Amino acid sequence: MAAKRLSEYREIVETHGKALLVRYRASFASYTEVSLTVSCFAYGLLSTFFLAVFLIKYRAEYLLLMPLITALFAQYVALAMRPQSSAQNPEKLFRERGLMATLLLLGAAFAFTTFVNIPVLAKLSEQRYISLP
Repeated sequence: MAAKRLSEYREIVETHGKALLVRYRASFASYTEVSLTVSCFAYGLLSTFFLAVFLIKYRAEYLLLMPLITALFAQYVALAMRPQSSAQNPEKLFRERGLMATLLLLGAAFAFTTFVNIPVLAKLSEQRYISLP
């Protein structure tokens, strides 16, 4: 949602000025482009952190999905930075080929990591205690 707001902010301020933007949505009065960009990064970092915690608790192999999830987030923020972006109209996101390709790759990787065991990764979720001599 922050990326959608950032996209709207950038486009409306560029074409019509901030006064129209505030009339369009009152909450924009307290936003700046910097604050919206920072919120995109902060929300992205927090969500990937909590997602990683969930993934490691459920199945260690799912951690291999994190680079693709990061790529998906990065593509969406890059999309929000484009003029007349699909990020402003989420119902049009399916037309973004790069985003959809990453999503399909992520789905395939999710299926793969669901059924394939990688024993080396199990060590990441085992409980180990520090032993004192």
